[in-house]
Amino acid sequence: MIVAALSLWFALAPPQVSTAMEHVRAGVEAHQSGQLDSAIAEFQQATELDPQLALAFVDMGAMYVEKRDFGAAIAPLKRALELNPHSLWACHSKTIYLLLPLGRLEEETVQ
Repeated sequence: MIVAALSLWFALAPPQVSTAMEHVRAGVEAHQSGQLDSAIAEFQQATELDPQLALAFVDMGAMYVEKRDFGAAIAPLKRALELNPHSLWACHSKTIYLLLPLGRLEEETVQ
């Protein structure tokens, strides 16, 4: 869902996107190619360039969840929630973040 929304955003975005967003774009492309470690590295670079870019933190956390590295997912998802607790991406983060300590994430992804 997040990747689809980002793909639409990138399709409509002006060509002069910020450097941080260029890394987000590269991360999305890496994810679509199945290169999760490269995607994580791109999202990490985006967060270093723009520490207020909640979207990059959400995407980084989502990549860790997809890799089943739940411990590593907590910090970026928590940061995304701190930055923008009312966004659509934050709602996604909040769901994952709340399910992690309960050990219910696998149950929810199976259904």
